[in-house]
Amino acid sequence: MSPRNSVFEPGDTVRPGLVIERRIARGGMGEVFLAQDAALNRRVALKALYADEDPTGAAHRLHLEARAIAQVTHPHIVAVHAIGHAKGTVYLEMEYVEGMSLREALADGPVPLDDAGTWVAQAASALDAAHELGVLHCDVKPDNILLRRKAVGGALEATLVDFGLARSRVEGTIDLPVTHGTRAYLAPELVHRAPTAKADVFALAAVAHELLFGEPPMRVTWLDAPHLGTPARPATQLGPAAIAALSRALDPDPDGRPATAGEFADALLRGLGLGHLRNGRGGPDAQTTAQLAIPLYSYAATDGQLRSLVTTILALLPSNYPRALTLALGCEVPRALVAQLRAEGIASGVDGDLCLNSDVDRNPMLQQLDRKTLRNVMARTATAVEVTGPRNEATRELATRLYMSARRTADAARLAMESATAVKDAAARRQHIARAAALCATATQPRRWLEALVILLEWDMACGWVAAARQPLGEAQGLAADAGLPADDPVRVRLDLGAIWVSLALGQTANAESALDRLEGRGVLDVAHRGTAAAQRLRILLMRGELDAASRLTRTQSADREGLAWSEFWSIAALLAQHRGERAYADHALRLAQTAALDAHDDIGLGRATLAQAEVLYHRAQLEAGLAVAESAVDVLRARGTMSLTGYACALRGQIHAALGDALHATTWLARSEATFAALGLHAARIAALSAQAAVAQRSGALGAEASLRAERERLLRRSARDLAPATALDRVVFAFFA
Repeated sequence: MSPRNSVFEPGDTVRPGLVIERRIARGGMGEVFLAQDAALNRRVALKALYADEDPTGAAHRLHLEARAIAQVTHPHIVAVHAIGHAKGTVYLEMEYVEGMSLREALADGPVPLDDAGTWVAQAASALDAAHELGVLHCDVKPDNILLRRKAVGGALEATLVDFGLARSRVEGTIDLPVTHGTRAYLAPELVHRAPTAKADVFALAAVAHELLFGEPPMRVTWLDAPHLGTPARPATQLGPAAIAALSRALDPDPDGRPATAGEFADALLRGLGLGHLRNGRGGPDAQTTAQLAIPLYSYAATDGQLRSLVTTILALLPSNYPRALTLALGCEVPRALVAQLRAEGIASGVDGDLCLNSDVDRNPMLQQLDRKTLRNVMARTATAVEVTGPRNEATRELATRLYMSARRTADAARLAMESATAVKDAAARRQHIARAAALCATATQPRRWLEALVILLEWDMACGWVAAARQPLGEAQGLAADAGLPADDPVRVRLDLGAIWVSLALGQTANAESALDRLEGRGVLDVAHRGTAAAQRLRILLMRGELDAASRLTRTQSADREGLAWSEFWSIAALLAQHRGERAYADHALRLAQTAALDAHDDIGLGRATLAQAEVLYHRAQLEAGLAVAESAVDVLRARGTMSLTGYACALRGQIHAALGDALHATTWLARSEATFAALGLHAARIAALSAQAAVAQRSGALGAEASLRAERERLLRRSARDLAPATALDRVVFAFFA
């Protein structure tokens, strides 16, 4: 093929302030350049068509690519800035990812297991985010995953690029067949049907295989099941759990694959003994049960022992987990034993799909092995259930019970924490976190216990549950004192920040301020912790009514901070500015809050930013008397909120109806918000909701209802006086929509 002609050369000015520096890469349709954006003082990547490329079809594909990327905002997906025209061609301006591709990282063969697991998990989270918005990548391969060095810590992070073949539901291309791509990573079903999310899962599994073995999985024909491993590195070196995860994701039948890329990544990391990489905490992780050196029983056990092992595992497994048998046993069940169990009416099915018949008594089968062997088998069975079962609460509950029976409380605690992250209801999530903390309660590993308590405390803080937060706080403080944690320990810092939050919530401003001064004086706060400290300082100023000082504090902070803590800080700043009538700065602070929360991907963190956004929308709705804008505010709140934010959403909607003169709907929604706050123990919010209901009753002439509501408000005030901070500027800011 003759060389293609470039549109741009180094030194060319694409638009005012945007100058080409050098060419980065060339592809079949176009090439990528590095350019300097002088106006924003940043480097960007430009993807431009070749000069001799058909301008009609290729330009259309570039527009589709730009719109596909623009739909998804994710830290592991390259960001698109703009699409433009220059020198008679179309170009795409994107975020510049400085680093090498996975293809370059694989130049010397397989990569370390930690790196492979981390990069697969990051790419999986990017794919899941795209799939949720109806975008399929359709070209996942090592060339399209770049590695950038993280600013803090220097670790390499994966970034998914090149959506040139993407399919999008919004653009109406979701049903188009895939006609291009790299054969080694294309799922077999693409030969006769349109792509689905499971085609991307297949491609990611092929990439994972290449990271682990140095080569993509070998297929005799495109429709055959891939062979795992290479002669230089047999598949058995990875352990049965990792192989099971890869085999399932590379199943030629898409129905046999995991439902999401994240589900595949979770199973693979567990199988590799890298479960700690899934929640971002890092540090050494105990080897998973599936990796334990348990011999293949078919070689080490007599026929009678093997029968006891098989029937014990069958007794532990429900009938809907048939594939877990082989993994838990460590080998295939001999066909003669399968035939014997079927003939005796004990089991049905064949080979790995063997399951116990429903009319068989399981109890005698669980008494065949000695206690040590039984606990070992229970642990193996629990991990097999995790790896092969569907990713749902029933699977986690079954595996948790088996781990607890096997006395593997660390694994049971890990699953409880997974259950917490899987549910959206705030109260249910707290129950799972509390369960994990209880399972971690051991004197032999106090740090794991302490970390779980701090996570529970932080969840109570995020939901505003002051009374509930006092229990994990006291327990964690005692445990930290016994352990003698140094002042700069990250868990100790998080615990101290939690104690400051509780003091503020109880109205103990002086205690909170002195504790915050001591913490900042120790010089142990990183960027994220400084954000939390800044938010607490802002709250102290507001509680004292020092609004001018609070406004000055917001204007002295850098605008390039990321994470939940800074999202909270800028959310409060937006509410303060809106309360003071500084509408332009409120919008600015709101944008900063939303930007800071983007990388966190936590519904509570996004909820904080969302609360500020809803506040701004609400006040605009009041000014414009626009019901559509008002309902947008409510929708924004309810979309991601936990129970506490749902209460705010109900209150906001009630006040909107009140502003529009609809007393009936206003009373309904305000009463619903009061009930939610009462269930959560948010006394200050409940009192404010009662005040709002009384005001609506007064305006509508319902004097009897008004008197009853005010009496209830006064009763609650007297009853809760010792648990409530006095009315402060902070109350007026956060609950401005109750005024």
